[in-house]
Amino acid sequence: MLNLRRRSASFWVLLLVALFELWQLQLHQAYKSPNASRWPITSDGLGYYVYLPAALKYQDFSYAFVPGEISGSQDFFNVNSPKTGYKVNKYPIGVALMQLPFYGLGELHARLTAAPADGFSIPYRLWLMIGALVYQFIGLLFVRRFLQFFFAEKTIAAVLFCLALGTNLLYYSLHDSMMSHVYSFCLMAVATFYTIAWHRDGKRQQLLLLAACCGMIFLIRPVNILFVSFFLLWGLGEKYGWAKKKKLFLKTWRQLAGAACLGLAVIFLQLLTWKLLTGSWFFFSYEGEGFLWSKAAIVEVLISYRKGWFVYTPLAIFLCLGLFTLKRKIPEASIALPFYFLLHLYVISCWWSWWYGGGFSLRPMVELLAPLALALASWGHFVSKAGMPRWLIGGLAGLLVLLNVFQTYQMKRGYIDDDSMTKAAYWAVFGKANLEGKEREDVKKLLDPPPLERRGE
Repeated sequence: MLNLRRRSASFWVLLLVALFELWQLQLHQAYKSPNASRWPITSDGLGYYVYLPAALKYQDFSYAFVPGEISGSQDFFNVNSPKTGYKVNKYPIGVALMQLPFYGLGELHARLTAAPADGFSIPYRLWLMIGALVYQFIGLLFVRRFLQFFFAEKTIAAVLFCLALGTNLLYYSLHDSMMSHVYSFCLMAVATFYTIAWHRDGKRQQLLLLAACCGMIFLIRPVNILFVSFFLLWGLGEKYGWAKKKKLFLKTWRQLAGAACLGLAVIFLQLLTWKLLTGSWFFFSYEGEGFLWSKAAIVEVLISYRKGWFVYTPLAIFLCLGLFTLKRKIPEASIALPFYFLLHLYVISCWWSWWYGGGFSLRPMVELLAPLALALASWGHFVSKAGMPRWLIGGLAGLLVLLNVFQTYQMKRGYIDDDSMTKAAYWAVFGKANLEGKEREDVKKLLDPPPLERRGE
């Protein structure tokens, strides 16, 4: 019989998060939205998902089966393949692979009820949203596991609470769950755990699992393969110097070679998809889009009112401050994590659309929350040891969590615009739980649509 009295603080936090999100899922019931919208299978989420019904139900890669009234039904492909004539889905296949079990549950649910078994009806939408929450929960479990290498239970519980409810992970797990970010967060958490575990134990299976995760990370968002730098630099500055790190890799080269082959085998699935659909092993599907390497919008990414990470996810400030405290508490991460963070920040800020279309806060930072949990825990440990009262630390964290939950609610209600916010619009809606009629129209006049002059180069 389960002894609840012996459950850890982090167990209760994870239970609280699960209950809160299931309550929110049932409260909003967004999966029951009218058939014209079919939320959340819209826009980018439609592009990630559509591989499944195309392959398993319709055998149609012209995507003629996609209901034309769905938002984004004409946006997930840029070009037709000159060799095959197929429309080319610009999104990679990784999200669809991770959604496959929940697509299957939706198919079974639809066939056992009177719902249309068309890939877009309510059962599919419900199970896909549940699937996103499952992957978020798996990610949080692995964050818990790797934090246990370094921190006490109360610190771990606080970090899990802050990540789950105090960042935009909440929005992309619960409300816009067809986007890629919750899946990337899950895999980043698993990969972070196995990076640390392999450097501690050196077991082959740990490295193989890490390689498989890295392959899937690429299949979901290719830019996230930058995570490999975190693995390569782990331990430098503490356990290893450059010479010792090189010696470690030479000693374990067979393990590394096998892991590299496994990771490349996973990535090959995307190459095979391109070959079958385009006739070419390599295909750039984001035609007309690209990186502007000399025009990194780092300031805008962090502090703009349009999408600034620090503005809409202010807890991120403390995640970044924690990078400066790693040397004392987790010296193994003191080079690897700051380097990876800065590399990731630079690359995503060079994308032509640095605001990344519609969404809440800067969404490509969601997946980075998993390894940055180390920095947040380190910051909490540092300020506690420095003499800051626990009630003050807890109170500040609680306020930031409440702000994030409230702004997530505002985003869901449309009070925070998904891509056109300005300073005036932000402060006009700040703290407003209800915004209707003339007041809402007045706020719309303060919005500023995103610029297009950065598009391509």
